[in-house]
Amino acid sequence: MKERFVYIDFIRALSIIGVIAIHTLSFSLGSSINLFIWNFLQFVVGAFVFCSGFVHSHYESKFTSFPVIFSWYKKRAIRILLPFYIYFCVHFLLFFFFPTFFTHFGLQKSFSYIVGSIFLYGGINASWLPLLFLQLTVLTPLLFLLNKKRILWIYIICCVIVTAVGTLWFVPYSWYRGTMWIGWSLIFLLGILAPKIKSTGKLFAGLTLLGTILSSFLLFLFSNFHHSINFTDNKYPPNLYYLSYAVAGTSLLFLLSKKFIPVIPEWTYEYISKKSYSLFFIHYIVLDFILNSFHRLGSLAIFIITVLISLIISVAIDWILFSSKSYIKI
Repeated sequence: MKERFVYIDFIRALSIIGVIAIHTLSFSLGSSINLFIWNFLQFVVGAFVFCSGFVHSHYESKFTSFPVIFSWYKKRAIRILLPFYIYFCVHFLLFFFFPTFFTHFGLQKSFSYIVGSIFLYGGINASWLPLLFLQLTVLTPLLFLLNKKRILWIYIICCVIVTAVGTLWFVPYSWYRGTMWIGWSLIFLLGILAPKIKSTGKLFAGLTLLGTILSSFLLFLFSNFHHSINFTDNKYPPNLYYLSYAVAGTSLLFLLSKKFIPVIPEWTYEYISKKSYSLFFIHYIVLDFILNSFHRLGSLAIFIITVLISLIISVAIDWILFSSKSYIKI
């Protein structure tokens, strides 16, 4: 099991770096190369959710009573919400007092915007991730229960059907926060079930092939019906086009991790993995400042600087709090 978590650390570290790359490239899509990389890196968000499900898998034996589950809910809510609220306060205050340097992520000086951000139903864009993790947290004990009763397949079929309907009729963007858990839970569930499967190599090889075939078919279908083929346009909420691609990319990354892990020092990715959730928020502030302060830098330079400064800030926070070994497990 320890060895498998090393793979997950590697995948999660690459995923958060990929997320930073996506956000960096989103401001320079005039280049066809940047557009290509930005679009085909979108699977890393699915990989991030998969890793969360994998880590959650070891909780199943601990859910022995409702008080235990309730206590876990409380701890999870704190772990998910506290970093987000700290981030939001810092980013918003920087925007409020230094608006020239923090303008790229739609921050607004309005009461409704602040309330929407706090309660996760709107406001700042980054709030979608803590909302999703809260939704998946609530769902986790139910998935374990269904798995024990051997009727988990009913849940999976229902989610696939709902997602398929959303793929054909396209769910309005305004609905995505309330419905996104349906599609994302399939990748999350894959992470939960993966540790119980002995032949993971065959499983993920098959999923890579199946996901590639399905996403390619839907790419052809969408192109002929003049629907956007950008994965980000199909991610809120995720439809079958995005999910099949995300599963293929995540599965391939899992297979490749087994090749790279033996030759890559663990220290190069372990810290990034452990801090991936907080880095998700930190990089927003860093990227916002860099985009406003260094207009002549290329996207590659901005990406590298954002990653390095985000890591430096994370290490500094650990040092200040005297807790360099503690981290948020998502």
